[in-house]
Amino acid sequence: MSSMSSWGQSKPSDEDSGSSWEDRQKEIMEQVRLRMEQETNWLVCGVVGHPGTTKTGSCFDCRTPDEIKEGWKVLVCDIDDGAVSTWDNAWDKDPDIEIYVPNVYQYDGNPDWVNTAKNIQAWVALAEEKVKNEKVKAVVIDGMDKLSQAVNDVLRDSLLSSSQKKDMGSLIKATANVSVPPLSWGIRNDVHSSIFNKTIALDCHKFFITHVKPVYDGPNLTQDFVGYEPDWHKHVPQRLLQIVHLRKERGDGKDVYYEATLEKCKTNPKALGKTWTTFTLSETKGNHWFGIEDFRLGKFSDKHANKNENKSTD
Repeated sequence: MSSMSSWGQSKPSDEDSGSSWEDRQKEIMEQVRLRMEQETNWLVCGVVGHPGTTKTGSCFDCRTPDEIKEGWKVLVCDIDDGAVSTWDNAWDKDPDIEIYVPNVYQYDGNPDWVNTAKNIQAWVALAEEKVKNEKVKAVVIDGMDKLSQAVNDVLRDSLLSSSQKKDMGSLIKATANVSVPPLSWGIRNDVHSSIFNKTIALDCHKFFITHVKPVYDGPNLTQDFVGYEPDWHKHVPQRLLQIVHLRKERGDGKDVYYEATLEKCKTNPKALGKTWTTFTLSETKGNHWFGIEDFRLGKFSDKHANKNENKSTD
């Protein structure tokens, strides 16, 4: 009997795997039991928008007032390197919002994405320990577009010999016309998966922030701009359970409104299209922060009252 035809025919021996057949069955039943006992369905939420549309602030504000008093944490991997100003100005350096900037730079100032990716992997491992042993409400990866760039440069790095590697500029130039063997794309995907998949598996809420990029259509020399789309690795959106798109809108006069729309929700399809006002700027009415109440609740409801109640930033 061939090895392929033996699948499902008999129990694999202990030598074929790290666990016995009985151990695997126990692990299966334990996973089912824990899922039945789990009171919270964790958010796995993409947060998308142009710069300055309250993406980071909305994720920081994912704890209820009681959770803030009880010391629940928000762990942030800030690849975009812009979260500290929000933490400082809006949260008075709350020690329970723990921000890590993983970025490493070459001597010429260009990003060293290879070592940055290794730092992000180390952060995910540390976050896993904190989630197990501390009160963690959510983890946030801020800069999924930068992560995509990082894993692309890890692939570039793998294609060159050590003598060809000088700095990031020479790395990009040296690989501009290099054909990538089909199996080598797995290097990029594996590094991305080692970060993204392990983050998704954490027992807490997860937020993945990214910018948008322009989309063009038509012949190469006469392409027309057709809109924007999230800028992240192609495997990301299929794994997300929810996607919230944030934008900046002009109101009457000089008033500015920051709006958010739920564009994907596998956990509650009835909530699709739900909108929130996250922040308002007004010379006459003052500035008011609302955030996204469903982030604090940890679930997306399909209530018809979609607008947040007024809450001052003062």
